[in-house]
Amino acid sequence: MNATPAPGPDSQGRNLIQFGNMIGKILGASALSYNGYGCWCGFGGKGEPVDGTDACCKAHDHCYDEIINNRSSFFSCSPYISVYSWDLDPITLLPYCKNTPGSCTHSVCECDRIVTECYKQNAHTFDKSLKCPK
Repeated sequence: MNATPAPGPDSQGRNLIQFGNMIGKILGASALSYNGYGCWCGFGGKGEPVDGTDACCKAHDHCYDEIINNRSSFFSCSPYISVYSWDLDPITLLPYCKNTPGSCTHSVCECDRIVTECYKQNAHTFDKSLKCPK
């Protein structure tokens, strides 16, 4: 009987799962805690960000949009399903992307890496009670 190792940060899976794993590993929080936060966290986005955390989400949305708009079709590089490799730098304890620079997978990983670091830098602004004005 072969034992299957527990999934680590470098395990392969759908990007949204990898993104959630990155957030969990770096921030010790569930990615779901960001879903529906402010005006930009979660699917869609509108208006002005309510704080620094929400501004991270807006930048992440625009990063994904740039990937989609710079490819010949949505299916040639979908940020939502592209599988990438990442790991933690043992000194800085920050994520780094392991795919070939310039590749679709590297670009998606970079979007997720940057927003995760942004969340960390703006953790002091996180207030789940903040909602997007209607």
